[in-house]
Amino acid sequence: MNSTKVLIVCLVVAMVSLWAAQAGYGQFWSWVAYGCTIIGGVTGFAYAIIWFSNYKSYKDRIMGVPARLANELIKSGDTYAGDLLGQRLRLAYVVIHYYLGEQWFNDKVCLQDSFDPFMLNEHDEKGENRWMFQYRVEGLADALFELRNCKNFDVLCDRFRNGDAKSCHAEAKTASVFAKDGFEVEVVRLTGKRGEDFDFVARKASQEISVEVTAKEDAALTVKTIANTLRKKRGQVPADRAAILYVIIPEEWTEDGPTADSVFSEAIGNHFRNSKTFNAVSLVWVNKIVLGEGRAFALAYHPFEHPSPRHPIGDMSFLRPDHPRGDLNTLRGRVKTDSEGLERELEGGHGEPPPSYLEWYLLASKTDNEHS
Repeated sequence: MNSTKVLIVCLVVAMVSLWAAQAGYGQFWSWVAYGCTIIGGVTGFAYAIIWFSNYKSYKDRIMGVPARLANELIKSGDTYAGDLLGQRLRLAYVVIHYYLGEQWFNDKVCLQDSFDPFMLNEHDEKGENRWMFQYRVEGLADALFELRNCKNFDVLCDRFRNGDAKSCHAEAKTASVFAKDGFEVEVVRLTGKRGEDFDFVARKASQEISVEVTAKEDAALTVKTIANTLRKKRGQVPADRAAILYVIIPEEWTEDGPTADSVFSEAIGNHFRNSKTFNAVSLVWVNKIVLGEGRAFALAYHPFEHPSPRHPIGDMSFLRPDHPRGDLNTLRGRVKTDSEGLERELEGGHGEPPPSYLEWYLLASKTDNEHS
């Protein structure tokens, strides 16, 4: 019996008992009415606490999003009800348009013949670019939504409007990984000064980490290329706390595994022997898997940890984000064993964990219905 039924039964019994007592049927009925009143009061109080707690959780979730954006997300999501893939992309459009503005949205997201070389918003429904375009749009919206309440979020949005889409996308995606792992993220206002020219600070408990993100262009992979990048980036982070460098590399660099491993190991190993600045250098790239008519994507991480950094970090597990459903090896294994099943899941939007904006919409819609 739920709380509402308990309250109704107690009210009915109390009223009947009170009538019986007043009609002279004995003191017993007075005690029954008194007992039912107490039970009903306690039940009602408990019910009110539970309801308020649930409502507060709902309000906290809703209030973390600007009212106009919340309304647009719910309206657009409802329009595509039952179409999870449609919701993912349409809601991503709403998030990007809201935070980065109409001009950026028109130039980088709206499909056109003269498309952005990174976002790949090519007006060709059958072109190969459409798969990566959707992946980057949804990834960007997920990152912006995840970081919306971080300190200096406006600085990050300004970088997008005034800078290169590729480097900004890499920074936002990396920062969102830290945010999802429970870190407090603060975007750094760039000053151009040595030691103050990095992307963001990540904090958790007593740990504070400077994080710099750089995206490499499609060029020849050499030890010198990587060594020059490490040397340049070393001067951008402060020397008084732990620091991590994320290097977004082209997928082509990983095609020849032994050669790539040899180049990176030599360049990063030499750097670690000469500098204790970076606690780790993490290579990140996007792997594409062909699935018949479709495509699946997964981020791959390869961290190199410094054996004796200047400022040690106790727990480095965050260097290896664990998303079982989006993990590259998991995807590859399931392609080999059940490609048709994987294709069905990807068509349903289950290849990776749902983006944060979609999770918000699904929760907001559900909770809104429960409180309406």
